[in-house]
Amino acid sequence: MKVLFLDIDGVLLPFDADTPGYTGPDEHFPRSAVSALNELTMQTGCKIVLTSTWRCIECIDVPAIFKEEGISGEIIGGTPTVGARAEEIAAWLAAVSEPVESFAIIDDFDRGLSLAFPGRFVKTHPLRGLTEEETAEAARILNI
Repeated sequence: MKVLFLDIDGVLLPFDADTPGYTGPDEHFPRSAVSALNELTMQTGCKIVLTSTWRCIECIDVPAIFKEEGISGEIIGGTPTVGARAEEIAAWLAAVSEPVESFAIIDDFDRGLSLAFPGRFVKTHPLRGLTEEETAEAARILNI
């Protein structure tokens, strides 16, 4: 199984803490980010594991939002809330029952991910979100 560990804010939804009027789940994802993610999941066959804090908010139905936004990739779960994002990804990888052939991490902040998982991290610009360039890098990682 190929796995994509995916953040939302700053990846699918361009975001900055200083962005006035940011409403999170009420915002629409840019079509370019949706297309890039759909291309990545279709090209690699990867499954999505959410790392975003959206996974922890009860009133947010991320699979429904993805469907409404036109995202076709399959969400197979979210990382546990056990600490730093790298620890959460490591805990998920340690607990999964199906063998993970390859994985990539897409986030707009490093949070030590590039050190914890060398060669697996793809950083987006938080105000731009996911682009074709980052999608190509994630596909390369997943197809190694």
